[in-house]
Amino acid sequence: MNILRCTGFITAHKKELAAMGIILLVLLLALWPSEDKNELMAASAPANGTFDAAKEHEDLVATLSAIKDVGKVSVMITYASSSEEVPAYDRNVSISGNGQSSSQTESQSPAAMQGEVVVLRKDRPAVLGVIVVAQGASSISVRLSISQAVQTALGIPASKIEVFEMK
Repeated sequence: MNILRCTGFITAHKKELAAMGIILLVLLLALWPSEDKNELMAASAPANGTFDAAKEHEDLVATLSAIKDVGKVSVMITYASSSEEVPAYDRNVSISGNGQSSSQTESQSPAAMQGEVVVLRKDRPAVLGVIVVAQGASSISVRLSISQAVQTALGIPASKIEVFEMK
């Protein structure tokens, strides 16, 4: 009896079930991780949380050059300031007092090792803008691909990106 109901349901809703199956397949393919994307993301992410402008520039050029039809690429990234160093701190707490009252004093000073301040990490400054000059930038689709890649790599809006054709 239940099998007849299922068969009747499938027959009555064949088009809807097929459409849902296709949508599910498209979503699955779109969300499936690809090795290329993961390798590019791993290569551009700093391992120790320390910002390196030269490495970021190098990785962006390599990534953009790998996009289909882009060709040779030149990139200029303008930052709001230099990278900010976040130092480690030594914290000293001293408690003093007699039986009836006590006081606590606390002090912090940058931690130093062999006379140099210990830096925990270097934070990337805000990006003011990016200029990309590429051989394949005469094509609108290539310009869009470049802009989207820069937006994703640097976490900036399209309004901060300009793409030009190389001469």
